[in-house]
Amino acid sequence: MLTAPTRPREIRALRQRDATRRLRDVLRSNIIRGAYPEGRVPSESELMGAHRASRAVVREALAQLREEGMIERVQGIGTYAIHHTIVTRLVESHGVEPANRSGVWAGQQRPRVIDRSIVPTPDAVAPHLPGCGPRCLRVEYVGQWGDEPFAVATNYLRFPEADAVDGVAFETDFYALLEDAGLTVGASEFLIGCSNADVLTAELLGVPAGAAVATMEQVIFDRDGRPFDYAFISTRADRFMFLSRAERPGFPAQSPSGRLP
Repeated sequence: MLTAPTRPREIRALRQRDATRRLRDVLRSNIIRGAYPEGRVPSESELMGAHRASRAVVREALAQLREEGMIERVQGIGTYAIHHTIVTRLVESHGVEPANRSGVWAGQQRPRVIDRSIVPTPDAVAPHLPGCGPRCLRVEYVGQWGDEPFAVATNYLRFPEADAVDGVAFETDFYALLEDAGLTVGASEFLIGCSNADVLTAELLGVPAGAAVATMEQVIFDRDGRPFDYAFISTRADRFMFLSRAERPGFPAQSPSGRLP
């Protein structure tokens, strides 16, 4: 059971921790949105004035962001954002809507294919692909944005869709691969969680073992509601963010979206 601090020193320390956490969140958001011209983060003095924070709070917040790999402090020059975050609409990631031209599903990512072979259908996959049969096509790859990996995905496709995909070049993203194979995504669903990267996953994603990764299991359906692909996906939580928005019926259509980036 947590007890409230009673000593003045404990109270001050707690307030400083809370102030540091809040400032770190604000600065992280600014970095993700590209709010700083040319990536230059304001100086300590500027941050103190803008956020009414003590120097200790500012320094600790910057130190935490540096540990996260979001900024780099160069002696005598300043502090710069070095973090690149991919933000995509969650509905776009389902593959059922046209991709935003600047989004991750618009031909800008590149796959590093690990495996593309016909394998026995895993027992964990079979229940999600009813009638799949004893064999399926496994397509496993690391998704890269530029030269940086951001996700590793293992897809299992049932036949006859597997036949259509097997002979098609995999050049950008998985939905483009399906489209080039003549397959249409009627619906898809995600089960999203989080875990700590094991040594093998960490190596593929270029993160330390134990780093937080978003984990997903996905089912892709055709237009008739028949599931034909099941995937296990691990995504760098520090490089990939989903934007989700829902509206109550009758909500003003002209209302601003509040989209972050």
